[in-house]
Amino acid sequence: MNPGDDHSSLVVGHCWVEGPSVLESAYLHNVLIPAVPVPFDAQGKIDASAQERYARWMAQQPIEGVAVWAHTGRGLRLAETERAMVLECWRNSVPAPRLVIAAAGGSPGMADPGQVILSARSMARQAVDLGADAVLVHPPTALRDRPDRDTLVLDYHATIAEVGLPLILFYLYEEAGGVRYGTETLSRLLERPEVVGIKVATLDSVITFEDLASLIEAVAPGKVLLPRQERSSQTGNHGTTPPYGRELPPGGTRKGEVDSDSLFRVFR
Repeated sequence: MNPGDDHSSLVVGHCWVEGPSVLESAYLHNVLIPAVPVPFDAQGKIDASAQERYARWMAQQPIEGVAVWAHTGRGLRLAETERAMVLECWRNSVPAPRLVIAAAGGSPGMADPGQVILSARSMARQAVDLGADAVLVHPPTALRDRPDRDTLVLDYHATIAEVGLPLILFYLYEEAGGVRYGTETLSRLLERPEVVGIKVATLDSVITFEDLASLIEAVAPGKVLLPRQERSSQTGNHGTTPPYGRELPPGGTRKGEVDSDSLFRVFR
C-alpha cells in the first residue's frame, strides 16, 4: 500500500436544485459514496467483465453513489479511453439520483503549468460529457514548488470550474503528493460558488486539521468538511487522526469521524 493510496469514501448527501446536477453543500451529510478501484487482468488491461460484475454488486449495496478516477481508482494514470470505460460502467450501474463523482487533475509527469491546467480541465470536461455529477479536484502536485504556486493553484481550480460541475477540493498531506495550500489561497478556493466542500487528509497532523476546520467555519460556514481518519497505528500503518464529532454552531460545518479505513463521515 503506497502512502498516497486513497482507500476512502466520501460520505455525503445530495439535493437536486435548479440547473444541471447542482449539488448543494447544505445536504452533504451522512450517506456513503465509496471511492472505487479498477480491476485489471494479468496483461495490465482493465478487466471489463470484472468491472461490470463489481459495479452491479456495488449497486445493490446501501450507497448513494460512487467516486471514480480518485487515487483508489488510479484515475490520473488511466488513459482517456480507460477512464471512459470506468465512468460509463458506473453511470449505467448507479443512475441518477445516485451520484457519480469524478476526480480530475493534471496527467503525471507534466511540469509545464499550462499543460497541467489544461490536462486537468480536459479530464473534468470528459467527466461532464460522461454524466458525472461533481468533480473531486486532485491536488496539482506539479505546481507546489513553484514560486508562483498560489496564483497557479487558483488558476488551476478556476479552469476546472469552467466545466460547470460542483467542485470538492482536496487537501492532501505533501508526503502523499498533496499541496500545502496557504491560508489566503485556501480561503479564496473555499469562497468559490462552485465549491461545495473539501476532502481533508492530513495524516496525523491534528493541528493542521483543526486549522482547516476553523478556516472553513470562518470563511465558508456553508461548506462541508470531509475528514478521514487515517490508517490506525494499531494496524502497523502510518498513524491515526483522532476521532472528531464536535458540532459547530448552527449553519456551520460539522467535524466528522471515520470509523474505518474505507469511510468518510460528516455528522450533523
